[in-house]
Amino acid sequence: MASNTLILGLQWGDEGKGKIVDALSEEVYAVCRFQGGHNAGHTIKVNGQQTVLHLTPSGILHPNVNCVIGNGVVLSLEALDKEINDLVDAGINFDNRFFVSSGCALILPSHISIDKVRDKKESIGTTGRGIGPSYEDKIARRAVRFGDLGNEQILREKVELLVSYHNRLLVELYEEEPHDIDHVIAELLSFKHLHDKYCTDTQGLIYDWIIKENQSLLFEGAQGTLLDIDHGTYPYVTSSSTTAGGVSTGLGLGPKYINKIIGISKAYCTRVGEGPFPTELFDDNGKMVGVNSFGDTDGQNLNFAIAIDHVKKILKPCQKSKVSKPNIVKKKDKYIEHDHNKNGVIDTWYYDSDNNGKIDTAYVDDDENGEIEAILIDDNENGKWDYSIFDDKEKNLSTILLSSM
Repeated sequence: MASNTLILGLQWGDEGKGKIVDALSEEVYAVCRFQGGHNAGHTIKVNGQQTVLHLTPSGILHPNVNCVIGNGVVLSLEALDKEINDLVDAGINFDNRFFVSSGCALILPSHISIDKVRDKKESIGTTGRGIGPSYEDKIARRAVRFGDLGNEQILREKVELLVSYHNRLLVELYEEEPHDIDHVIAELLSFKHLHDKYCTDTQGLIYDWIIKENQSLLFEGAQGTLLDIDHGTYPYVTSSSTTAGGVSTGLGLGPKYINKIIGISKAYCTRVGEGPFPTELFDDNGKMVGVNSFGDTDGQNLNFAIAIDHVKKILKPCQKSKVSKPNIVKKKDKYIEHDHNKNGVIDTWYYDSDNNGKIDTAYVDDDENGEIEAILIDDNENGKWDYSIFDDKEKNLSTILLSSM
C-alpha cells in the first residue's frame, strides 16, 4: 500500500534534510517540493560528488524518481534554468520526470531590488533574492505566475501592472532606480522554454499518482519550523509555511494523504540571518563547531547554539548498517565488543541499556578510527534497528531523525 512521507526541518534550517530526502528517495515514486524559493539549499553527495540544489527536489539525482515543484514555491526562472543546465551537464536527465506547477509565482528583477533595499532598513537578514516580495504579491493577488508565460499578451499586461507598482515603491519610497518594463518582459520570455517543457497541472498529477496509481510520494520542505511565517520567530522568519500545513496549500493536497511526518534536527542549533537566538555560543566551543560550516544557499557563517528543546522520539535509520545484531546478552554484561570486519580491531559495541538480557543499542565505529559514526537503537527490542543517529562528517553525531506522528 502506498505511503506518503513529509520531511521537515525542526530548527532554523540547515539540519541535513537534503541527505535524508536523498536516502529515502530511492523508495518512492516522486519527490515534491512545496514551499520556499532559491533561498533554500540542500547539499547531497552522490557517487562521492557534492551537489547543492536550490530549487530542484533532491530526488532528481535518482533516475527512476519523478520530481515536482509545487504551486507553493516562488520561482526564479534564471536560477531554475541554471540549475537544470548544470545538472544536465552532469548527466542528469529531466525528460518526462520533472514537473513545475503553473501556479508558481515568479520572482522578477524588481522583487530583488525591493528585497535588498528594504532589508537595509529592516535588518531581517534575508538572502536578498526577492523571495519575500514575491510572496507579498502572491497574497495581494497581483503575482505573475509560471503559467502566464504561455500567453504573451496576458504576461505583458500583468508585468506592466506589477512592475509599475514596484517602480513607484523603488523611486518614491526608497529613492532607487526604476526597472524598464520591456526589459523585464524580454527577460521572462527568454525562459519560455522552461514553461513549454515543464509547466504542468501538478495538483492533478499528484492526485493521479496517489489515487489512481497507488504510488508513494516524498514531500520535501525547505528551511525549518522556526522560520515558519506564522509559527516561527516572527518577524525574523521566511515568507512561507515551512510546517506540515504548507504541504496542503503548497501542493494542493489534502492532509489525509500525508501518512508520516519526519522532522530533522541536529545535536546543536544554527541559524542564518538576524533574530533571537538565546543560547548562542560566543566562546571557543561555538568557534569550533562553526569551522567550515556555512549555509548552503548564501554561504554565510552560521550562528551556533546548544539545543534547549526536548524531543519525544528518534525515528528510523537513515543509513544502512553492515552490523549484525545478536539477540541475547548475559545479564551480568552491559556491553559486548564485536570485531565486525574480523581484522582484530573492535568496531562495534552492543549494549543492554535496560539490563533485561536483550540488546537494544549499538555504537558503531565503521571506519575504525576511534570515532563513533553511528548509534543504532532497537526501541521495541524486536531484533530490528528502529532508529539511528549518525554522523557523516565524523566530527559529531549531528543529524537526528525525529517523528511528529
